[in-house]
Amino acid sequence: IKHLSLDENGNVVISPNLQHGIEVRSRVIATQDYQVQTSDYFVGIQATQDTTITLPDASSLFNGQIFVIKDELENADVYTITIQAPASQLVENRQSIILASPGTAINIYTDGVSKFYIM
Repeated sequence: IKHLSLDENGNVVISPNLQHGIEVRSRVIATQDYQVQTSDYFVGIQATQDTTITLPDASSLFNGQIFVIKDELENADVYTITIQAPASQLVENRQSIILASPGTAINIYTDGVSKFYIM
């Protein structure tokens, strides 16, 4: 069964029937320094070097918008993985935080103004 839906540009397209009750979010892979996009949800870090993940400007996001950031290669103990807020913004009252444990995942939400919080 197919149905009509909207794509990311607002165009009407024919889509296959999806399993109801399942939520799917976008996932990007970061192998080096990465600027999180407002449309991202899961950020899978596959670092083979020190890597900085920079969050978008909180004021460009919805109040309560969430990002899930994960050390997918489980090597945060080998490479420094930094999660950084934009200038003049904070993550848990810090300019940046570092993932220290292999396989670490953090969920971050924003106030939509200037701050990010770890859940």
